[in-house]
Amino acid sequence: MGFKERADKLIQRDDERYKEKPRDIRIDTNKLASHGIKFENTMDGIERAIKDFGLMF
Repeated sequence: MGFKERADKLIQRDDERYKEKPRDIRIDTNKLASHGIKFENTMDGIERAIKDFGLMF
């Protein structure tokens, strides 16, 4: 089983828990990037963490 299949199995969307209070966690990261702080997209970050910490399932 590849990473995508494992991620799809382990990460589940939850549309009910905060249905009445939706959250928008988008932030503008341009200022951080100008100081050398960069964020990966979520899937790349999860994949790197799994590899870095040896969490292969």
